[in-house]
Amino acid sequence: MSGWAWLTTVQWIKVVKLDENDLIVSNCLKTVRVPLSEVDTVRDIDYGTQHHLQIWFRHPTEFGFDVRFMPEWSWYKPHDLIAELEELVRAARAKGE
Repeated sequence: MSGWAWLTTVQWIKVVKLDENDLIVSNCLKTVRVPLSEVDTVRDIDYGTQHHLQIWFRHPTEFGFDVRFMPEWSWYKPHDLIAELEELVRAARAKGE
């Protein structure tokens, strides 16, 4: 696979980490912080052998309205992770962050 084809295939994949009340989103060239209160929807994308998570934001970020990422755990249960993120988002909104 050529370098260009590989980049266009994986360009949408981001690295997403949680830090206190923010998501840290990176494409390996740029990193941005997005408050958890800006998360609108979290969903599982099931490709059969792999799962990716997609996070939609209430307002556009430097990466647009959504990001997709592959969680670090190969054993994770997508619905548990989604429920955990949704609970953190509710808590952040309740605090007014």
